[in-house]
Amino acid sequence: MAHEPGSAEALQAARFSRVTRRIGQLVGANPLTVVEDNLGVGIELETDRPEWYALGGTSLACGGIARPAGGAGNFNKHRLHNPTGSGAIVVVTGIEYTATTAATVMDVRLTAGLALTGTTLEYVRDTRLNPTLGNSNLIGQISFEASVGTSGVLMFQRAAPLNTVQRIADVFVLGPGTGLEIADTVANQALNVSWFWYERAMEQAEQLIGIS
Repeated sequence: MAHEPGSAEALQAARFSRVTRRIGQLVGANPLTVVEDNLGVGIELETDRPEWYALGGTSLACGGIARPAGGAGNFNKHRLHNPTGSGAIVVVTGIEYTATTAATVMDVRLTAGLALTGTTLEYVRDTRLNPTLGNSNLIGQISFEASVGTSGVLMFQRAAPLNTVQRIADVFVLGPGTGLEIADTVANQALNVSWFWYERAMEQAEQLIGIS
């Protein structure tokens, strides 16, 4: 049974076909390449295990940077951003940070998806996709700077005890043109931040509702 192009049924059938093809390509001498659109959808995953993300075309990623004290009047800022027009969704699953000069408080802000002045490398956490463990042209980009002022919309604040690793486990979904920033609220303090996220190409349904 053919579905009307752009309908919810057609989108669901396309997603089901893609997953089925990927699973079919993992086993057997003759990979499955064509799936009839009248097959019923009945896949139930037991657990959302991270190593299964690759089956859906998703990349697991991480990256971070250690920054020294930013100088008098400057505040350390670290950002993970999803560039405008990327065609991808970046889902932040964790942030780890350490204040190494003095106890302080962190601002967590949603921002425009623009880079700060400094950039660093991002890494795939799935060696099936990147055996060299090097920079792998991920969409999500980490940047940093020490400067005055703030940007974006304050979401919440978290404590940063001296020399104690803290973790934010909240999930943030970043569409193209948005970013997530963690910033020190005390000037001239050293700050280390690590990011954990996954990213994937936008689904057709997301494009239809105007995400760009």
